[in-house]
Amino acid sequence: MIAVDRVEAAGERVLVFGSLPPRGRDLDLLVRSASYGSVAAALRDGGFQQRGRHFARFDGCSVETVELVAAERWGLPDEELAALFAEARPLPGLQRLMAPAAHHQLLILARRFARDGRLDAKRRGRVAAAVAEDPDAWRRAGQRAAAWGATRAVAITEAAYAGRGPAPTRSTRADALAEQLIRAGRRPRPAARLRAWRTVLGSRRRGAVIAMSGLDGSGKTSQAGALCNALDRLGFEPVTEWTRLAANPSLDRIAGPVKRLLVGRLGQAAGPPAATTMLDSSRLAEPAKRIRQRSRAMTAAWATVVSVANGWGQRRATVRHLRAGRIVVCDRYTLDSAVHLRYRYGEAHRRRLQVRLIRLLSPTPLRSFYLDVSAETALARKSDHYNLEQLRRQLPLYREEHRAHGARRLDGERPQAELCAEIAADVWAGLHPDR
Repeated sequence: MIAVDRVEAAGERVLVFGSLPPRGRDLDLLVRSASYGSVAAALRDGGFQQRGRHFARFDGCSVETVELVAAERWGLPDEELAALFAEARPLPGLQRLMAPAAHHQLLILARRFARDGRLDAKRRGRVAAAVAEDPDAWRRAGQRAAAWGATRAVAITEAAYAGRGPAPTRSTRADALAEQLIRAGRRPRPAARLRAWRTVLGSRRRGAVIAMSGLDGSGKTSQAGALCNALDRLGFEPVTEWTRLAANPSLDRIAGPVKRLLVGRLGQAAGPPAATTMLDSSRLAEPAKRIRQRSRAMTAAWATVVSVANGWGQRRATVRHLRAGRIVVCDRYTLDSAVHLRYRYGEAHRRRLQVRLIRLLSPTPLRSFYLDVSAETALARKSDHYNLEQLRRQLPLYREEHRAHGARRLDGERPQAELCAEIAADVWAGLHPDR
């Protein structure tokens, strides 16, 4: 890991208070405040970008993350903080990167358990490793617990690990957290209780939409998948949604009756009345299209129906995830809708009203990317939907529309790994709360 090399090179004693990757998603490091600047500088020199106490290094379609915490933020007494570093042992093959002593591992885990109530297989494995290293670790942790403000936290963690009694309630965990805050001197008792309850109940992270746009074959799907993998490593909960202008079941339900009405009442001059008896919407598509194309008003009206259905579909696909705090990576979004409105219903018309409706209904993306490739490249990558002439018609529309949708243009013909790193870094910068 680059992070380990950089920390070792910094020459400061640093504690790893979480699991080492790949078992852990990121590298959790504790460092004395006097050493914080030099360790942070070493990480930045190694190519890590910093957002507050969080660092990330984007390399191709992978990401390495570090959380660097100043030890004094834990609010421990000076003698306990000194003991935490003095009793630590170097990790195998390393000199500066240290693992806390077994009883300190249990104290750290107890504080985290009180905060989030999670004692999963990974954390159980760390408890088991601490006890295997020092069979007396729980007793030692109990002796230090009062100084750490973790008497309740250690008790409920040991009971949960041993399977004694029911899982701790929110009230029990709030009591444990309030004890930590009061002991650290950060809050008087009433404020500590309020802060503890807010933590236990959870302050849900806000969700966001990330839009990937471009021609079929521009690489949207590949980049959406790579971004989701990176976001997962960065500690977010990503999902992918695929939306397309005409791919909407509600639109199909509207289209059938409308097509039958158009062909039945207005299409008699263009074909035999027998066409009105066709119940198969696909067989009515071409006659209805020819009739609709005779009237600008009719075309605009139908484009409006399509726009509302598309915008509402994009809203339905994203809002439920946003409410749950997820990051929704959309494979096609409002830019693609605007392009295909013009492509389907008249390239000379900007369809401003219809585009406004789509953008009004669709949640505003935090980041929007337009992957720009030539029509020839797009066809070589994906040839199952549009031919070369059709792609050539769409391409100038994308290049004309992307700025109005706030989409950042990226050269989609660059190596995939370069694009992965650039997109992930930009999204991380937009998502991270530390600014």
